[in-house]
Amino acid sequence: MIHADRKKHERDEVMRDFRLGKIWVLICTDLMSRGVDFKTVNHVVNYDFPQSVVSYIHRVGRTGRAGRKGVATTFFTDDDVEFLRNIANLMVKSGVHVDPWMLNLKAATSKRWKEIEKRPIKRKTISTEMGKNTNKRFAKLLEKDAKRLQKLHRNQHGDDNEEE
Repeated sequence: MIHADRKKHERDEVMRDFRLGKIWVLICTDLMSRGVDFKTVNHVVNYDFPQSVVSYIHRVGRTGRAGRKGVATTFFTDDDVEFLRNIANLMVKSGVHVDPWMLNLKAATSKRWKEIEKRPIKRKTISTEMGKNTNKRFAKLLEKDAKRLQKLHRNQHGDDNEEE
C-alpha cells in the first residue's frame, strides 16, 4: 500500500517490488495518480469516486500505457451520481462505450465541481464489521434471520448438534 503517510524510502521500496513483479496488486491514494509510469498496469480500480475530471484522467491513465489495452473500474455512491455524467461524457469522447442512462443523468455544474475539489464528499469509514457499515434496523433483521436459521438447523439435525 502506498500513501502520503509512508516515508519516501518505504514508497520507493513498494514501487520497486511492484515493478519487479514481487507485488501484483498495488493499493494507493491519489498520490500515485500523477508522475509515475508503470507500463504493465492493466487494470485500475477507483474505490472512491475521483473529486475532479482531471483526477479521473490521471488515475485511469495509469493503465493502458504505450498503446496497450487497459481497464478502469470506478465505484460510485448516490452522493457521486451528479458527477458521473461529466466522467461519462469524457469516456465517450475517448471512444469508450457508455451505457445511455449515464449520459441522461443531470450533470453537476462547474461551480459544484469546484466546491467538491475544495471540500470533498465525506465518506463513511469502510469496515468489515457489519455494525459499522450497516444501518441498525437492517443489522437487527440479519441477526433475527440468523437466529431463525440456527433454530431451523437445530430442529432438522437434532439438539445434540448445537455446537456446529
